[in-house]
Amino acid sequence: MSNYDTYRKEGLLINKIKKVSFIDDIKNLIKKDFSRDINYYLSLSREEFQNIAVSTQNELNEMNIQKKFYNSEKEVFEELFPGKKLLHESVVFFRAVRPMKKGIKMEAPDFHRETFYSDHSHTPHCVNLWIPVKNVDEKNTLQYYPRSHIISDDDLSVEYDENSPGKVEKFSSGHKLGFLWKPKKLSNKEILGKPKKMLFKSYSYAMFSSMLIHGGSVNLSNSIRFAVGFGLIPENKMTYNKKFFASGGKPHYVPFS
Repeated sequence: MSNYDTYRKEGLLINKIKKVSFIDDIKNLIKKDFSRDINYYLSLSREEFQNIAVSTQNELNEMNIQKKFYNSEKEVFEELFPGKKLLHESVVFFRAVRPMKKGIKMEAPDFHRETFYSDHSHTPHCVNLWIPVKNVDEKNTLQYYPRSHIISDDDLSVEYDENSPGKVEKFSSGHKLGFLWKPKKLSNKEILGKPKKMLFKSYSYAMFSSMLIHGGSVNLSNSIRFAVGFGLIPENKMTYNKKFFASGGKPHYVPFS
């Protein structure tokens, strides 16, 4: 099945990265910024750990990762979006999640789709990219509900979850990392069937619809899990391009430079 047919049918592609040097650059950044024994990081509060992670995210966003990824996977993008100019999120999110140990608060969002948190008409046309970098395996990988991208929002029961263990403070480091300050929960998951795990070979990535219900990537391993991610959208689908807190007030989506 072609990339185009797979993406339309499944709402998800998992492919090998063709030009991997930028992944090695990210690994070197992680090696520099997370050089201490894991027990040190496990001893930190969530806020202290996320302060370290957001500093790494700031460095990551000086590396032009979006353009390097696009250049690597240009053929895939041209197949999926022929003749379309793409915009990318103005921030690359750094996903550092510690093992789920006693005393550590939740560091991975619950299951969601992007329309839980945005009612702009362009949101269903967005594409998510999730790129494993280090220590990603079946014990901590992203999960999803197969073909849930075709289910209408009207069929989902969603409500605010003020007691969510993953809730962060607005304008905190956690917020800048993309975690949720006003989290929601899906209360009728039973209509979706069973979630599956996104399983990756080395130097691969997931590209999936913003409407695919995903999350639940609690870290049950013994290592810190590292991934990066950002979103894309065809320029002709973009409507309201708000300023984005996570990128320091830049427009949410920007052209490839």
